[in-house]
Amino acid sequence: MEVSQLEMLTISESLCVVSYTESRRVGGDEGSCDVRSTLAFVRYSSDGWAWRHVQQTHIAAE
Repeated sequence: MEVSQLEMLTISESLCVVSYTESRRVGGDEGSCDVRSTLAFVRYSSDGWAWRHVQQTHIAAE
């Protein structure tokens, strides 16, 4: 898996919102790739930072 275009959209003491593009090879075929645009919400608690919600949208690979 490869992560690119990482962008921190907002951050506070208890919440961080990030977006990034995630791509990974499908099966053993080097020509096939699954690419997704991801929006993630990360919350801080007494246990530390934890992913709370992730929304992914498939992007057609060219």
